Amino acid sequence: MIAKLGVLLTFFALMLPSAWAQAPLNPQIEVENRAATAVKELNIKPNGTAEWGENKLGDGPLPPGKSTPIREFTETSCNYQMRAVFQDGRTEEQPVDVCHHSRIVLGAKRQ
Repeated sequence: MIAKLGVLLTFFALMLPSAWAQAPLNPQIEVENRAATAVKELNIKPNGTAEWGENKLGDGPLPPGKSTPIREFTETSCNYQMRAVFQDGRTEEQPVDVCHHSRIVLGAKRQ
């Protein structure tokens, strides 16, 4: 009986860390706009999902040099895709790992 209990405890001890590793550790990220134009739409979706989520900029466009918190990470996955649509029509997509990053910078690379 003690041997069975030991096996069960070992099993749970091995399984729990992998389950915790899949849950977002940073359920909020800060999104910063370093582009020269405002972001008018910001969409997020879990990897493997076809549809983009609703616009996360409910308070209006995100001006250049400003940032906003996003708290919409409720899936058990760490990996998301983010799409920014700028006022000039340009779009920028990038992967987001909410388990390991708490800040995303938009417009930092040359388009």
